Amino acid sequence: MASGNLSQGALAWSRFKRDRVGKASLTIALVIVLLAAFSPIILGILNLDAYTFYKDTLDPNTAGLPKGIGGISLTHPFGVEPGTGRDILARLLTGMQLSLLIAIVATTITMAIGVVIGLIAGYFRGIVDKFISTGIDLMLAFPVLLLILSLSNPLTQRLVSLGIPEGNPARVTYIILVLSFFGWTVIARVIRGQVISIREKEFVEASISMGAGPFRIMFRQILPNLWAPITIYGSLTLPSYVATEATLAFLGVGVLPPTPTWGAMLADSVSFFRVVPSYLFFPGLTLFAVVLAFNLLGDSIRDALDPKSIR
Repeated sequence: MASGNLSQGALAWSRFKRDRVGKASLTIALVIVLLAAFSPIILGILNLDAYTFYKDTLDPNTAGLPKGIGGISLTHPFGVEPGTGRDILARLLTGMQLSLLIAIVATTITMAIGVVIGLIAGYFRGIVDKFISTGIDLMLAFPVLLLILSLSNPLTQRLVSLGIPEGNPARVTYIILVLSFFGWTVIARVIRGQVISIREKEFVEASISMGAGPFRIMFRQILPNLWAPITIYGSLTLPSYVATEATLAFLGVGVLPPTPTWGAMLADSVSFFRVVPSYLFFPGLTLFAVVLAFNLLGDSIRDALDPKSIR
C-alpha cells in the first residue's frame, strides 16, 4: 500500500518498525513489565522470598558479610544483602513491581491533569489562559524536591487522618500525589500550544458555527488530535517517575522497610560498597537499564510520530 494511503498511526508504526533502537527498547520494556507483573510467580519458581533471612549465606567470621563474592551462587544469582542475607534478586523484582506501580499511576494522573488544564487554557484563551499560565509559572518556581522532603511527614499524617492506612499505603499515596501535583505543568504547556493551533482549524470553526458547546468541542473534536504529544510525553514521564521514586527512597522519603525499593537498596549498599560491590552494582544496573529502556522507547515513539524531530 502506498504511503499516501496510510493513516497517521500506520505511518508512525511503519517508521517505528524500522527503528532498531525503538524495537530493542520496546522489547526490554515489555520484559520489565512482565517481570514486575509476574514477580510473585517467578520468585515462587525460584523458591526465593524478598523478606527471608538466608543466614546460611553469611560468614559469621566477617561480621555477617556474604560468603564468597557477595553471596552469589546458583541459588542466589545476584547475591545476598550483608548483615541480613536477604536475596537481592527477590528484592529487586519485588521493588520493581512497586516502583512501576507508583510510576504508572502517577503518570496517568499527571497526564490527565495536564491534558485537561492544557485544553482549557488553549481553548478559552484570554484571561483563563493568562490565569493558568501564571499558575504554571508559579508551580515551576517551587523547589520541588525540598518541598517533597519537607512536606512528607505532615502530609502523610494528614492522609492517615483522612482514612488512608498508616505506613506504606499512606507513603505510596503521598508519593503518587506529589509527583502528580508537581508534574502536570510541562504537559499542560505542550497541550495548550497544540490546542491553540488546532482551535483555528476549519472543523473546529464548523462545530462552533453549528452550536456545539466548548467542552464537546474540546473533548470530542480537539482531544482525538492530541494523541501524539500525549503518547510521547507519557512515555517520557514514566521513566522519570521511576527515577524520582528511587531518589525519594534513597533520601528516606519512600516506603518503609522491610518493603524493598531500589532507592533504599542503593542507600543501604553505599556503606558496603568497598567490601560487597555487587550489592550496589545490581540495584544500580537494574535502575539504569529500566530508565534507559523507557527513555529510548519514548525517544523512538517521538521520532516515529514526528519524523522532523532530532533525537
